[in-house]
Amino acid sequence: MLVQKFGGTSVADAAGFEACGRVVQEYAAGHDIVVVLSAVKGVTDLLERAIEAAASDQAYEVHVENILKLEGGVIEGLASQGMDVNSAHRDMELR
Repeated sequence: MLVQKFGGTSVADAAGFEACGRVVQEYAAGHDIVVVLSAVKGVTDLLERAIEAAASDQAYEVHVENILKLEGGVIEGLASQGMDVNSAHRDMELR
């Protein structure tokens, strides 16, 4: 079994996701693969800010909106390259 972990800059945008996909494909033949994706670059910091704001009874919504913008940008980038992102859009709408 082969575990591949990608995070931060590797998943910062659609090009990064594509590069991760190429790496996974390269090693897919002959291996059972587990792929682990960390948060999109910047999301962890925004989550921490949202938690800190909420814990001190301050507005946290702006941080959550920024997270959705970052993730939405990646999704739109992948969509513009022809990837089916309908399920990702549905997940974003649930938030």
